[in-house]
Amino acid sequence: MPQEKFKNLDLDDTDHVALHVENTFGWVQCQLTQRNCSAGQDEETLVNLDTVSPNVFDNKYYSSLLCGCAPLPLTR
Repeated sequence: MPQEKFKNLDLDDTDHVALHVENTFGWVQCQLTQRNCSAGQDEETLVNLDTVSPNVFDNKYYSSLLCGCAPLPLTR
């Protein structure tokens, strides 16, 4: 579980959130995502990290992380 690994590094939940905050308004190359690129899509195509509400500062990215629906997995 990621929280245990953070605690082993003397980091708490606040630190965990702070390390993920940049992903609220972030992009990643599709080749690095859990779903990867669509057929025929260039590997360097950028996809939004927040697929639910990409233009709003909210907690939807974090909700996606918790359900395993985010393009990138939880930090391990």
